[in-house]
Amino acid sequence: METCLNPEVGKALCRTAAVFRDEEAWTGRLVTEAATRCTRGREIDVAALRAEPVALQRRVLHKWLFGARVSAESITFEHIEAIRGLCRSSRGTRLHILEGERAVERVYDRLRWRMPGQTADAFRFAVSRRGATTHPGDAFTVHVKLATGILRDRTDQPGHLPAGGSLSAARAGRKRLICRSWQPGDRMRPLGAEGSRKLQDIFVDAKLPASKRGQVPLFECDGEIVWIPGYRIAEGWQLSHEDEKAIHIQITPRRWSRV
Repeated sequence: METCLNPEVGKALCRTAAVFRDEEAWTGRLVTEAATRCTRGREIDVAALRAEPVALQRRVLHKWLFGARVSAESITFEHIEAIRGLCRSSRGTRLHILEGERAVERVYDRLRWRMPGQTADAFRFAVSRRGATTHPGDAFTVHVKLATGILRDRTDQPGHLPAGGSLSAARAGRKRLICRSWQPGDRMRPLGAEGSRKLQDIFVDAKLPASKRGQVPLFECDGEIVWIPGYRIAEGWQLSHEDEKAIHIQITPRRWSRV
């Protein structure tokens, strides 16, 4: 190259590499900031992702896939564009298969993983902070109101319905309350426990069959699982006294009495 093109080509390539290195560091910071804006726990907020420039959308998705240990051959341009296509769709739930049973699924306003062993009837929906919200498949209804006093479950069986629980209104603030199904890797810190536990371990201890775990309704606030009906609320979300303002949640079955 020095003979045929330019005697100084070595220096020119070094300068170009330095420019690329600095630009990559700069774009890396932009991607990290965008990923923070777009991710909610292990999920992607579709509206937040679509608000980013296309180049950042692709980078954020690449980072998300890489963080989930997707094989390099699956993080192709075609897969990235297919996932972006899920975000543009107006349909509530769609799926894109990546490798084997691993897939990216859009459920309403989020992108998430459909993992091996996760049931096809997975669900996720926002719960009204006043009044009733019904599961999209008509499985159960969630009733929410702001009041005082403490509702307590009478069982220690995850998914046992009907069930009721109380969360600290002060802790929840104006954050959205989400009802969703279990995903492999989910954890919570049950009230009274010393640390967090995998929900899978909680289900095993309760002798809940694997085929039923995807039907258990979980309540999430600010990216944290805060209540498993029939079981417990999470540490830090309890009420300190009976007169404290509380979010009372009652969940009643429409198609089953216990998952």
